[in-house]
Amino acid sequence: SKDGTPYVRYPMTVVNDRALRKAVSDMVGDNIAPEVETQAQATAHVAPRKTHTIKTRDGHYVRSRGEALIDNFLYAVRIAHAYEQEVILSENVTMVPDFVALTPSGNVYIEFWGMEGQPDYDARKQDKINLYKEYELTLVEVSPQDLDNLDAYLSRKLAPFGVQTAF
Repeated sequence: SKDGTPYVRYPMTVVNDRALRKAVSDMVGDNIAPEVETQAQATAHVAPRKTHTIKTRDGHYVRSRGEALIDNFLYAVRIAHAYEQEVILSENVTMVPDFVALTPSGNVYIEFWGMEGQPDYDARKQDKINLYKEYELTLVEVSPQDLDNLDAYLSRKLAPFGVQTAF
């Protein structure tokens, strides 16, 4: 500015970016970004809303014991991660993975398939798997049977992406 105070001026494409506006809104708690949800988002890529009642070690509130175990593992091995962070894949396609983990090789998406066998859930699961393939995103899938030895399982799955753990 003229008085010497530094500032940044962003192009309007950045200022009006839907993902940025939602992230700022979530962080600040203001209604900066209006909730816009298309029918495709509601049915194919976003799980029906269920109360987040389980608190993890890093303060996230998750929906299930399996998600809590995954979140606690990521926190314990110091992997930066986000829980249920909306990912915009293209102009009209969004998805909400269970976890986005930042690894030395880039983002790895982790899905816990805890309700397999239910027709609606299985259909959403297949839709999400198809999106991961279509957009060439790295997916690590966790099933309920993996929870018994989760530390070793996730350590093995994340090792190819530069994650080193003691397990």
